[in-house]
Amino acid sequence: MRKTVIAQEAFRNISTGASRTVYLFFVISFILFSGAGWSSRTVVDLSMDAEKFRQAGGSVTIVSAPAKIDGEQCDALSKTSGISSSGAIRQIESITFSALPDRALNQYAITPGFASLLSSTSLETSVSGIWISRDLSSDTGWLAGSKVSLSDGRTSDVAGVYDFPSDGRDQSLAYAVASPYSYSDLFDECWIDSWPISPQSEQLSYLSVLASPDGIFEMEVPTIRQLNSTLGVKFDGSEKFDKVPFVAVQIFLIAISFSSATIWIWTRRLEFSSALHAGVRRADIILQLIIEFSVLMVPAGLVSAIILYFFSHYSNPDPWISSFCVGLKFIFISALAFLLSIIFTPLFLREDNLFRYFKER
Repeated sequence: MRKTVIAQEAFRNISTGASRTVYLFFVISFILFSGAGWSSRTVVDLSMDAEKFRQAGGSVTIVSAPAKIDGEQCDALSKTSGISSSGAIRQIESITFSALPDRALNQYAITPGFASLLSSTSLETSVSGIWISRDLSSDTGWLAGSKVSLSDGRTSDVAGVYDFPSDGRDQSLAYAVASPYSYSDLFDECWIDSWPISPQSEQLSYLSVLASPDGIFEMEVPTIRQLNSTLGVKFDGSEKFDKVPFVAVQIFLIAISFSSATIWIWTRRLEFSSALHAGVRRADIILQLIIEFSVLMVPAGLVSAIILYFFSHYSNPDPWISSFCVGLKFIFISALAFLLSIIFTPLFLREDNLFRYFKER
């Protein structure tokens, strides 16, 4: 048969419903989107878990050595590969505001680099003023740029407001004031935000601790702790990703796709056996099936890809393209399984079984 005749026959089957168009379209769409949607959302969920871990302070390591932390050295750690931000802190005299005369609030001296742990915008050394917690801001109505009065008659500007939620982390800064200080004084703690989590961050944190001339720490050994360990000691995204049964699901999808295409062809066995009896080549039947499948695969794949795009975007803290590509891989795998079935299943159709197929209809 000529290729044009085969194509005309395929389109005629689709338009008349002889190829079970509706059944095939919904089966293809369901299988494609089920695998793609599941895989895409699994990647997004892992990204959300990672972001939740980081937002909770799980990626922040604290080295504590009272009055032995070099603030400048601590800030400089942020320039090290694998460390996104770092800063030093120490508690100083409490502070009392005129608006809260009966309550002395904890006040902390921080290095310029510490502000990057409190806000997305680093506090430059030229900016004067204090940083207040979100809870304190909510109670007083003070915002960045507000001028506040202290109980001793002095005034100060609010340089910024930082979030420090009650999510299991150390609550020392939850209702407090942070004041930028110079590097001239020593600090008590060095906070390091390592993301992605670096195995070397703990070792690097010791570089901020002053040592005696002989290289030995002049006091007790510094302690290391995690700002918030409620979500685990570490978050290993690669390990979690490797535990997702992607391969098992892919094998399942291949089996379902192959079986669905086989059933689709087998329900038309009488049609194809009659064609073989009439002298139609088996290769022409396969080509006709490929055309019918392709005509339905294009819109089904397009609809699945569009829905997958929105699935990859929704609540995704990371670029959508990574989760989209994972889902797209499942679409290609399912489509390939359909195609393989279309190629191999007709090989088992026999002209000799025409009478039996006729009786079974």
